Amino acid sequence: MMSRLALDAKTLYAVWAAFLISLNLVVLLNAYSSNLSNLCCTYPLPAKDFSAYYTALWNLIHDPAKIYASTPLITSEPSFYPTMEQFKYLPSFLILIFPLTTFNYQQAITIFDAAQFLMLPAIAWLLYSLLNEKDKRLPFVVAALVVFFPWPWPSYSISLPYFWLWKEGQTKVLETLLLLCSFYFGKKQRPAISAAFLALSFSDPRLGILGMPAFVGYNATKLRAAIAWSAVILAASNFALIIPGAWSGFLDMVRSNGLTTKPYPYLLMPVLAVGFVSLLNRDELLVPLRSLITAARGLSPAPSPTPAPAP
Repeated sequence: MMSRLALDAKTLYAVWAAFLISLNLVVLLNAYSSNLSNLCCTYPLPAKDFSAYYTALWNLIHDPAKIYASTPLITSEPSFYPTMEQFKYLPSFLILIFPLTTFNYQQAITIFDAAQFLMLPAIAWLLYSLLNEKDKRLPFVVAALVVFFPWPWPSYSISLPYFWLWKEGQTKVLETLLLLCSFYFGKKQRPAISAAFLALSFSDPRLGILGMPAFVGYNATKLRAAIAWSAVILAASNFALIIPGAWSGFLDMVRSNGLTTKPYPYLLMPVLAVGFVSLLNRDELLVPLRSLITAARGLSPAPSPTPAPAP
């Protein structure tokens, strides 16, 4: 009987997730039509957020020392107006989108948005896997906020955060997937895979740091291996920083832009995903964290009281 109820809950959730994703498809098509009208007939191209990634990718191939440049390098480089956006991520992000080098700007932003849209079913499934043990209703609520986020706004479709995410070619769906995969494989006791996903999520260091407590909690039993793997993969995936000029460009970018940015609406998706998973699984995550803190202090847990003998 319990398995039948569990199957029914899973099926109902699958239907709910499909409904949310279909609503998001409407938002994506609205944003795409707006992008198409902006991109097809103007030159220089509009400086959307994606222009920063595309330009940095171009520079990685043609002049790797200048991936953080804030001015055009060569005449054949893509040109954007009013000013080109500066790349503000770690170079590991460029590895994730490297296949886009074979496409022009309009094709690349379209493919990037489409690829992120195809990640939504995986995100919905990961949320269910990480949350359904607490309360069968929780994944339904969290999925509504992370997979779709209803926020109607005039001229911006039925989800303002996702409209701007698709329109600007932002990365936050990809970031959400990386973080949730890290938690999932940590829960499955696969520290190397969990560490790989966390290390790649550090392409936006703010979100990597946000995911660290849950990463440590889920990998507590194999924490040394998880930390070692994450350090190795983080260093290897950001090898471009050792190129002369790239590291100084990165530091100049940090000094000129600071460590924080405005709280744009599309930042809500990864923040809510990490927040809900961490908060709703706090008991599961805090127990190993407390054990680690106790061990780090060189203390032994207080012995359990010996039960009194039965009369």
